[in-house]
Amino acid sequence: MLCAEQDIPDHEHHQRIDWLRADPTLTTGLGGGWQASLGLPIDLRVLGIEYTTPDGEPYEPPYGDNHHRDEVLWGLTDGRAMLWRYAAPSSRLVVGGGIGTTLPFGRTEEDPFALAAEGEEHQHFQLGSGTFDPVASGQAILSGPRWGAWLSVDARMSLYENGKGYRPPRSVSVSAGPSFRVAPDLQVLSTADGLYETPETWDGEPYGGRAVLTTSAVAIYTVSPQLVLQAQGRATVWQRGLGDEHDEPLTQRFVLSAGASWSVGRGHGDQPASPEAIP
Repeated sequence: MLCAEQDIPDHEHHQRIDWLRADPTLTTGLGGGWQASLGLPIDLRVLGIEYTTPDGEPYEPPYGDNHHRDEVLWGLTDGRAMLWRYAAPSSRLVVGGGIGTTLPFGRTEEDPFALAAEGEEHQHFQLGSGTFDPVASGQAILSGPRWGAWLSVDARMSLYENGKGYRPPRSVSVSAGPSFRVAPDLQVLSTADGLYETPETWDGEPYGGRAVLTTSAVAIYTVSPQLVLQAQGRATVWQRGLGDEHDEPLTQRFVLSAGASWSVGRGHGDQPASPEAIP
């Protein structure tokens, strides 16, 4: 190990990721309030790294780029297949729930911590998990002439390790907030969002984990009964790592997203468009 052979001074890793995701999702109505959806996200991640001493001076570590490095990662990430059921208890309220699984399409990596201990080049940012993880989601939308409200809950379980010894984190997220109809075709939504994510494990050893609080602003514009456009901005308000005190999780300080929901052949008697159209 390089650390055992050389006296390496204390230094800091400043990691930056510019992250772009395209998330095409196909949803089909099955009748009676039932829907099925399939999402296949594609990621582009531009990574950069800077090393400094604790007093902020530039530092060049002797282990070179075997740990972090300037690079570009791209490709399919894990997909998601879901079965949904929606109902309208009243003219103002739509509720729904879904169950499904992640689909391990994303590229996986060998244990980066074991490779780091050997001084070998390794990759911490894998695109997938290599496992099928059960997921469940629930949503409620209250709408009115002007004011409304939104609530969603999403959970992901991990049941086993992949073939390389990796087990993804378990997570639960909650999002809630009021909505306001600015014009007949334009609605805005503000939410508070919480995420709790357990540590991931490599060969049974836990790493990372985080609790995050964010706030979001969403605009939804109905172009026609078939087409809905949306835009969202989300900012991190608070974050706490659950792992080692030196293992600080990356912070997504600000996230922008845009999307479109297109309904094909929707008739008068069909179910309303899925609330998934709202981020």
